[in-house]
Amino acid sequence: MLARKAYERSKDDSWEASVSIMLSAMTLECYVNELSHRVSDFQSHESLEELKNLGFLLGEYEKNKNSLQSKIELIHFCLSGEKADKGSRYFQDISMLIKLRNALVHRKPESTGDFGADPDAVYSLHPFTSFLVERGLIQKPSEKMPPVWSYTVSQPSVAAWAYNTVVEAITTTVSMLPESTTRWIEEFTTKHEKI
Repeated sequence: MLARKAYERSKDDSWEASVSIMLSAMTLECYVNELSHRVSDFQSHESLEELKNLGFLLGEYEKNKNSLQSKIELIHFCLSGEKADKGSRYFQDISMLIKLRNALVHRKPESTGDFGADPDAVYSLHPFTSFLVERGLIQKPSEKMPPVWSYTVSQPSVAAWAYNTVVEAITTTVSMLPESTTRWIEEFTTKHEKI
């Protein structure tokens, strides 16, 4: 809900979009960590083999400090029996959300170089900006503007996309869980609608 509230605030203050993006990614990470903890309990309580295996593997991934992205791909594989289609919109959105979160948290000053010194200068789009333009989330900035990605991601539309990406990831994961876990999973999965 904090991510959604930050999205709502971004309508009046676009810089709140960055807060929503970071909180959305943190929500996804917290969800994966909680799922990991809960499925590891199945080793002693249930006989659902796929959840036992998932619990064991997620525990190993955590010990080895594997990335959030790799944990999500592992969850998908263990629950669906299929490799993650990294080229799909679903996995691309998750990957970009994680990259944006990391870039925002570990942000370095962005240089505008000698902006304005050469009136004929043409700038390439930053990869984050290109992704958001391709998704139709933002309008393509002028090639005459330096590629300052932090400005282009600070839009309510990007905050909504980040929130919706997490809702979809959680909903997709829940849909792959065995039916016998429905009651158990509802204990820690708050239902949210996309924006």
